[in-house]
Amino acid sequence: MQWVISTSLTTTLIAAVLCLSATFLMPARHARAQDAEPDVAPPAQAPAPELLPLEVILAQLTGLQNAGDPEAPEETGMRVVWNFAAPANREVTGPFERFDAMVRAHPFAPLVGHHSHEVAHLTQDPELGVAQALIAVTHGPDRETAWFVWRLSRPVEGESANCWVTDAVYPVELDDEPSDPGQIA
Repeated sequence: MQWVISTSLTTTLIAAVLCLSATFLMPARHARAQDAEPDVAPPAQAPAPELLPLEVILAQLTGLQNAGDPEAPEETGMRVVWNFAAPANREVTGPFERFDAMVRAHPFAPLVGHHSHEVAHLTQDPELGVAQALIAVTHGPDRETAWFVWRLSRPVEGESANCWVTDAVYPVELDDEPSDPGQIA
C-alpha cells in the first residue's frame, strides 16, 4: 500500500515539475505588431504618466509601422513617434517635417513601414527614471532584420513630467539575435 501512495506522490511531483518547467522554460513572448488583438485598446497616442516604457516603445513602433502606409491617418503614424520624443530630442531633430524626413532616411528607414517588431531586451530603473531596449524590426521584401536601441527617460519636470519619453533611437549592428541582449542594450 505504501508503494502505491509513493508512486502517486511521485507522479504528482513529476507532473508539477513538468508544468513548472514548461512555464519557465518556454521562449519569452516578444511584442510584435501582428500580436495585436481586435479587442485590445489601440496603442497610446501621446505621453501619459501611467504608461510604462514598453507601452511607449510599442506605441512608437506601431506609429513607425503605420507611417509606411500612405492611407493611414497622420495621427496614427509619424505624429505618434514625434509625440513621444523627449522635448530635448524634438528640439534637436525638429520641426516635425524635418524629424519625419530624418526618420524616413538612412539609417532609420527600416523602421518606417516595417513588417514586425520584437522587443528583445528591456531594462529600466524607475528610481533613476531611465529605460533602454534592444529592438529587432523585420523589414523589406526579403524580411531582413535591423536592430535598434531605444533610450527613454522619465523627466521630473517640464512638459513631459512623470511621463516616459524617448531620448534617442540608434541602430546597432547584429547578425542575429544576441546570446545575451543585456550586454548590448
